[in-house]
Order: sequence, then C-alpha cells, then structure tokens
Amino acid sequence: MRNRVILLLLMMVTAVSCVKEADVPADAVRTRWTRRRIVVIAPLSESEDYAARLHRTAEWFCQNYHKAQTSLANGVNLDVEWYDENCVSLDSLADAIADDSGVDMVIGPYFSDHLDVVAERLRKTDKAVIAPLASSESVVRRYAVTPTGTVKKPFLWAIAETDISQCEAMLSKVSLEGGKRVCVLSPRDSYGQTFFEWAPFQTEELGLTLAGNVMYECGNTESVEAAMAEALESGATDVVCAASHVDDAVSMIRYRNANKKHDVRLLFSDGVMSNALLLTDTDVESVEGVAMYASPSSGFQLSYESRFGVIPTSVDCMTYDAFMLAVMSAFYCLENDSVGVNDAIRILTSEGYGAVEGASSLTWDVAGMKECMTNISMGVLPSGLCGATGMLTFDADAYTTRVANTYCHWRVYDGKLATIDYLSSVGSHRVSSLLASWNWQANNIQDFLNEDASVTYGALKSRWALLVCGSVGWFNYRHQADVLNMYHLLKRRGYDDEHIILVTANDVGYDSQNIYQGEVRAEVNGTNLLDGVTIDYSTDTLTADDVCDILAGRASSHLPVVLDTDENSNVFVYWTGHGEDNRFLWGLSDAHFTSYMLSDVISVMCSEHRFRKLLFCAEPCFSGSMMDELMGYPGVLGIASATSSEYSFADAYDTDMAVWLSDRFTNNLVSAIDDDADMTYRELYLRLVRHTLGSHVTVFNQSLFDNLYTERCGEFFGN
Repeated sequence: MRNRVILLLLMMVTAVSCVKEADVPADAVRTRWTRRRIVVIAPLSESEDYAARLHRTAEWFCQNYHKAQTSLANGVNLDVEWYDENCVSLDSLADAIADDSGVDMVIGPYFSDHLDVVAERLRKTDKAVIAPLASSESVVRRYAVTPTGTVKKPFLWAIAETDISQCEAMLSKVSLEGGKRVCVLSPRDSYGQTFFEWAPFQTEELGLTLAGNVMYECGNTESVEAAMAEALESGATDVVCAASHVDDAVSMIRYRNANKKHDVRLLFSDGVMSNALLLTDTDVESVEGVAMYASPSSGFQLSYESRFGVIPTSVDCMTYDAFMLAVMSAFYCLENDSVGVNDAIRILTSEGYGAVEGASSLTWDVAGMKECMTNISMGVLPSGLCGATGMLTFDADAYTTRVANTYCHWRVYDGKLATIDYLSSVGSHRVSSLLASWNWQANNIQDFLNEDASVTYGALKSRWALLVCGSVGWFNYRHQADVLNMYHLLKRRGYDDEHIILVTANDVGYDSQNIYQGEVRAEVNGTNLLDGVTIDYSTDTLTADDVCDILAGRASSHLPVVLDTDENSNVFVYWTGHGEDNRFLWGLSDAHFTSYMLSDVISVMCSEHRFRKLLFCAEPCFSGSMMDELMGYPGVLGIASATSSEYSFADAYDTDMAVWLSDRFTNNLVSAIDDDADMTYRELYLRLVRHTLGSHVTVFNQSLFDNLYTERCGEFFGN
C-alpha cells in the first residue's frame, strides 16, 4: 500500500485509458476487453515539441490498435500512466513499480543513464522494460542474456540497436561521401561513452583517420564550445557529434558559425532531429545528422506526415513501435494465459521462435495489427512483428538487443526537417546480423609472411610464465579474475607452481561488496578461481621496477621468486589491468610500467640469453603502444588486445554484484587454448581477432619470431 501511494504521488500526468468508451465503435460490444496498465517514463520536460510528439504518437497508436481489435472476441485496452524521467525520483518510482502487481510493462526511460536505474530495480521482477531510444552499449549489455548467462531471463527490450551501430552509421556516412579525417565529440555520460570508446575501432575499419576523440560535459556551454574548438583545430573535415540534447547541438553550431568554419561538416546523432532545433535563434540551415528512423518500406513516414503535417522523428517512430510491442505481447498473453509477458515478447520477436527476419507483412497499421492478432487468436504464430521501423527482431542469444535498425540521413532544408537517404546496419562490416552489435567482428585482418624467421632456436627444455595484474580494488574485479583464469589455464596445460610467477592483489575475493565471500569468478555461476591458487606477490607490495627485476631474474630478499630461465626456456608473459598510451598503470602508484621499461628489460633478457622464445599477451587498453616496444628483438612475439588508440572491453557482467567479471580478449585466449592448445599462431590470431569486441587484436614482431602459418602454440601451451 505504501509503495502504491508513492507511485500515485510521483505521477506527473494523470493515468488515462487509451480509448474512451464513447470512442468505441458500435460493433465493439462483441469484444471482451481486458485492461492492462503500462507505465511510460519519458523526458516530458525536454521540450514542448518532445512532449507533444510523445502524446500524439501514443494517442494515434491507441486509436489504431483499438480499431484493429473491435471485431475480435478478446481485446486489450491500455491504461497508460506517464512520468517525466527528468523530474521524478527514478529509484523511488522503479521500486514502486516493482512492488505493484498491477503494472505489466514499462515503456522507457528514453535516456540511457535513467534506463540503468530503472532496469537495475526491475531486473528481478517479471515486468518487461521496453526502451524506445536508450541505447548505451554498456547499459544494454549489462542486462542482456549473454552466452555467459549474465541474466537468467530476458526482461529488457531495446527497440534501438546500441550506439555502436549508430556510431557506425554516422562514420559510414562520412566515409561514403568521401570524408577522410573525422573528429568525434561525445558527452561524458553512458550514452557518449559508447561513441568515445568505439570510434577508434570503427574509423580504422572504415579507412578513416581519427583526427580527434573529445568528450564534453552535457549542458555546459563552456565545455561544449571547448570541445568544438578542439575539433575545428584538429584538421578534421567532418565532425561527428553525439549530442543527446538539442541545446548542446545548438552551442556547437553557433560556435562553428561564429568562427566561420562552414567548410567543416557537422553530423549529429538522433537526439538532435527535433523541431526544437528549428525554433532556436541560431542559423541551422543545412545542419544534418543520422538518426534511427522508420523503414522506408513501412509507409510510416508518409502516414505520419499526412496526419500531422510534419515528418516523424526518431522519437515518433521508436515510441510507436514500443507501444506496438507492448500491445501485441499483452494480446498474446491474453490468448495464451500460461505465458508471461517477457516470454510473449521473446516468442513474437526472436529468431528461433516465431520471428523470421525479412518477413514483409506490416504489423504497425490497423490492417496489419488486425491480421496479426487474428492469427494469434487462432493459434497461428505470426512470422514476426514488422513495425514502423521495420522488423522487430531481437538477437536469438542476447534477446535484449535488436538485430537491425534503419537510419535516415536528415538535413534542415528551407527551415524544415527533411530526410535525404537511408542506411541500415544489415550488410555492414558486422559478420552476422544475428550477433549483438557489441560483437562487431573486425574486418581488417593482419597479413603475415608465410615463411620462416631468420632465427635459429635451440632445444626447448623448460617453460616459465609471469602473470601480472596491475590493478587493485573492487572496481577492477575483472582484472584479478582475468589473471586467475590465465593461471588455471596454465595449470591445465601442465605448468607447475614452481614455473608460474603470479602477481596480483587478492582483495576482491573478500571485499564487502562480494556476495560470494572468498570467491572470484570469471563468469556468472562460474567456478571459484581462488581455489588452489598460489600467489607469489601482491600488486600493492611491488613496484613496476620490481616486475622488471622478476623478468630479468634479479633475485633479492625482497624478490626471492624470479624467472630462473636460460636460452632453452620459453617464457610466457601475460598482463592485465589498465593501460594508457605507452604505459601500463600500476596499482595506486603514479610510477607505472612504461614502454621504456619494457624495452629495456627485454633488451637485457636478450643480451643475457634468458629465453628461447618469449610470448607476451597484453589485455589493457592501448596495449598496442606497449607491444610495439617488442619490435626488433629475435624470438619475441607480442599480442595486444587493442591498438595504440583503442580500448579493451569487458565481457561478463554480474548484475547482483554490479561488476564486470572478465575481459573479452582474455576469455577468448583462454577458450581458444582450451579448445586446441596446439593450433598454429595464425589460427590463434584469427580466433582472437574475430571474437574480441571493439578493438583490433594485433600481433607484433612476427618476422623475427617464426612462421605463424606453420608453428604451433603447443610449444607454450601443450601438455
């Protein structure tokens, strides 16, 4: 009762039925109506245009779906409650919704940071959360049903692909129109983080030069203008602007205009496609952008424009489809009373169930909805839901993320918004439309010389490993899990503790935030990686210089355990943690492990014949800048998770502990060796590059190591 009172107090707009009884046609008396309550959490105070579009789109949809049901035996009528996500206490609202058995579904929130709050509180309920526009990669992926089983059952349904795809669409537009140098501006929030982290990877994939990658503070004019100034000075011909608020976009345009840089093209994301842009006192003529949009084959744009006199924006298209998904799943539950709403959505939208990607029958208009609901009432599963934005098909593994969106290239022309052309993520560089967008596969594959290196090796007599985790603390849980995961791999491959030196802090297993005290896992419901582990040194008791001494075999009272290797020893080095350009960060210290230190210690090891072959695998961001220091040393091979300008991405997320459990590069490396420890080095590289998200796995110094096409990893990982 208390939460119900809170819910009522937090309502910003009175709950209304979608259709009043007076509006029901005469033949509706044959239909048995069942009411369903839906909460809509939207940025109603964002602008008058935004709120007006939301309400008229919802009203239009409700009229259409009600007409579609009037000759059916059963029908669903929605009671819609509206809340302003910019004004209410989202955590209190979400808690109240979670406890309210009368609420079946939530549409929204529209902003990614707000969705994170609501999803966290509703993930353990049976309520469906349908997100029309929120598309932050990190937020959506946290609540997805991933191969590692992060969430047991799907509950979050993002109508939009993640912003990885929008970033791709915007950069593709630059590339297709002859652009060469691009600067990316993104807000310092979960929405902008996707653009900031993926731009280095995607520009390389598309053959563009990333002239700048700049973040700014939302709503801070000074910060926005400083970011635009940096972009204009970068020499970029095109500036991709990930602006979620029109005010920030206007500040960018005004600054560009004032500095007479009209030859620098600004390309905005979907949040800027709004009539609010046209109502400013700034010259916005010819301003353009790329936005998620209605499919040109759906006819939605023409119908909307005919009805309202203006073209729809992303808000209209995605909101309409969110309501359609809610109603169709509610109707399916009505006809199949043993099925919950999330299962209904999965059945209607996921390949492997009912949905067939590419099905052409429209569902969004009156005739289409009527046909679909008639089939459902007859026990016939429809081939999918084809909405205003195209097929609402969700990834068959992750469910949460949509397979493909249509994007429009829009421009302000003669004071009005106009669509120029269309793009789609289907057929892009992504290897398969059935992969979640965060699984984008690298298209650029390194070429290696298929010939032997001019290096002669003696007999292999011993194998040694140095495994290093350079970070500490709960927030870096995944790094400790990474290094422990690698430790257990080596134990499975025949290494003993006498030949493994493990350097890691051991603080996350017993951290107060760890609900599995004494355990560290690399995947949800995974094994305890602390079992049977021998840790030689704690990160917080060593310095980066100490790591050099361990590698070089310089033992002391402080470092009694070091690599005791010679010219017949293979040395495997693995490093995880945080990285910056030309350095790996070390604990809480400012004295980090630098590229100079790496080059110096490898030089010493070479001159003292301290290895036969040395393989260095590096997980941190920008690790390519460190592995580049291995070039020129005979017998050394480096494998970096990312180039010198790219980030390395986390993998499995535990929603109960709110922490990432592992990193994708390391997981791929471990699983590859477990699958085939004697694969060739090139086969290992191909496995890593094809499955490591958002960065280009890169190999260094191959020409002075060996023939990667013929030589096998078994010399390091065979039993």
